[in-house]
Amino acid sequence: RHVHEQEVDVPDDVRPELRYHAADHGTAPDHRVGLVVDQQVDAHDLHAALAQAGQQGVLGADAIDNEDEALELIASYSEEMGFNDVYSDLRYVGAVDYPDKTDYRFEQYYGDEKVLGSYVELTVGKTYGNRPVILNSTYSDTWNFDNRPKVSTIAAMKCAAEKYKVSKETAPELVILRGPVLAWKVAVDDSRVSFVYIDATNGNTVRKDITE
Repeated sequence: RHVHEQEVDVPDDVRPELRYHAADHGTAPDHRVGLVVDQQVDAHDLHAALAQAGQQGVLGADAIDNEDEALELIASYSEEMGFNDVYSDLRYVGAVDYPDKTDYRFEQYYGDEKVLGSYVELTVGKTYGNRPVILNSTYSDTWNFDNRPKVSTIAAMKCAAEKYKVSKETAPELVILRGPVLAWKVAVDDSRVSFVYIDATNGNTVRKDITE
């Protein structure tokens, strides 16, 4: 794995200094990238960042007023961000509204399986007429990934039951972990662990969610 930073060709009406970053985080290969106006900022810093960037500090000329328009803008940056097919990979989960911005968030899926921890988030600035200003992503590369489990649901529950009491109230869910790794998410009744993840190819426990 390697970390790379490169300049990107962007339309003439978009700020020339727009940058594309890919940072290495964790042990699993993924595309953790962000297209930003100047730097990634918190909600309370957004207004100051936009003021410093100037009127051209936007990712697109048109206002973004709903999730469909947000997805269209995200799709236009597919090559720069390393997306495969946002229309089939991303599912809208909601928008968070702040006084000076709105964040549109999409989670990544591969087929019917959710890719845990992988998302794309588009921020639009109200100061700029709801025009897009920040695009963040932890998109995982699932190109040609085999999402057919070799371990059955029952077998995964038996694997989890070797160390934990398996919950009967929540059915196991097939998910994709960073890697990517196909896994069964199995709920357990334990004071410290809420879920264990069983590798759907070999039955090994690859992760567990600790209860705080």
